[in-house]
Amino acid sequence: MSGRAPTEREADALLGDWLDEKGIPRGSPRAAGVRAALLPARAASDADVAAKLNPKLRRFSSILIRIAAEHKMTVAAVEAVLVKRGLLEYVDDIPTSRFEHQVELALRSDELARAVENYPDNAQGETMRSVATAMSARGGKSVEEVARDGVFLYADFYGASAGAPSGLVATRDPDIQAPMVAFYLKHEGGRWIIGVYRQNKRAPQRSDAAYVDALKAWLIKGGIPARDLR
Repeated sequence: MSGRAPTEREADALLGDWLDEKGIPRGSPRAAGVRAALLPARAASDADVAAKLNPKLRRFSSILIRIAAEHKMTVAAVEAVLVKRGLLEYVDDIPTSRFEHQVELALRSDELARAVENYPDNAQGETMRSVATAMSARGGKSVEEVARDGVFLYADFYGASAGAPSGLVATRDPDIQAPMVAFYLKHEGGRWIIGVYRQNKRAPQRSDAAYVDALKAWLIKGGIPARDLR
C-alpha cells in the first residue's frame, strides 16, 4: 500500500478477502472472533449497530452493514425498507446464502416504487408504474431475460401523425411479433433511460430516435417530468 498502513476500512476489506481465501464464512462466529481480535473498535461499532436491529435481522447484521455502506444508506434505512417491503414476514426461512439477494431486490423494488408513486393517475402514469412493476420482478424463461436490468415496453404508432403510442405493454420478455416497436427502459441515477430494442420489420420503418422522441413527448404531455427522462 505504498508504504502506508491501511485504514480501518481498508483493513476490514482485506480481512474479508482473507476469510474468503481460508474458507471461513464472513458471518460465522469464527469470523466474528477473528475480526474482534484484529479490529476491536470496528467490531464494537458493528456490534452496537446489530443490537439496534430487529431481532430477526441480527444474524444478518454483517451483511446489512456492508449493503448499507455500498448503497450509501444507514443500516436503519435499509431495515426500514425491508419492513416496508414485507421481508420480515418470512426472513426466518431465508438461508444466509440468499439473504443478500433478497435485500437487493427489496431495495431495488422500493427505489422503483418511489420513482413512480407521484406520477399522475392517467395513461402515462399507469404506463410508467407498469414499467416499474415489471422491472421489480425477477425470473423468466431464459438466462438473457433474468440477467437484464431493464424491461421492454411494446408500443404501436398508428395514424397520420403517429405521435401517440397505443397498445403499451411492459414486460421482461424480449420477443417482438405484433407490436411496431419494442423500447428498452432502464432506471439509473433517478432517471428513466429510454432506447429502442428492436423495430418490427413488418411495420412502417422510422428512425429509432423518432420513436424515442415520440414516446418521451407523449409521457411529458401526460405529466411525467421531463427531468425524469433521458
